[in-house]
Amino acid sequence: MSKNLIYKLSISDGKKELYSSNLSFGEVADLISSADDSLINEKLFQCAASHPSETVRENVAYKDNINEETWEILSEDNSINVLRRLVNSDACKRNASQKQLENWIKMDIEIARNIANNLDRYENADIDALAKILSEHSDPSVIAEVASNSSIPKKYLKNLTKNNDPQIANNAKRSLE
Repeated sequence: MSKNLIYKLSISDGKKELYSSNLSFGEVADLISSADDSLINEKLFQCAASHPSETVRENVAYKDNINEETWEILSEDNSINVLRRLVNSDACKRNASQKQLENWIKMDIEIARNIANNLDRYENADIDALAKILSEHSDPSVIAEVASNSSIPKKYLKNLTKNNDPQIANNAKRSLE
């Protein structure tokens, strides 16, 4: 899809155009943000996924009801903010591959925490393999998120109860209760 799309507001009486104006990137961002998150708008979201504005793409990434092409566009976005929003969406939970999740875990701590928090919801994920990666993460806030998730395989939670960081150990103990 062309990245040189022109976003317009057009009003007609059914026969002729009464008004037409190009939309600014801010207006497109507001439109996407307020658009109903339903499949009826999937083509709108698909067009906006290639918008040059990061804010517009972030607003699309926040939507759960996007088609496969929109998912592909957003999952390859260079903006960390777009990916941070995308990783929390239902679309990501339906479509993210094991390899994508592993790459995103390495890419950004906030993304890693979000994946740890929602690990059991990623349909194409090897939960055991991701739990291992996340429970060995270099950032203790990621490990604490793993320890707080009661759906993490018990062997990792049991191991985390012995962690030297009291917050991690206590989170794991609570998750095992």
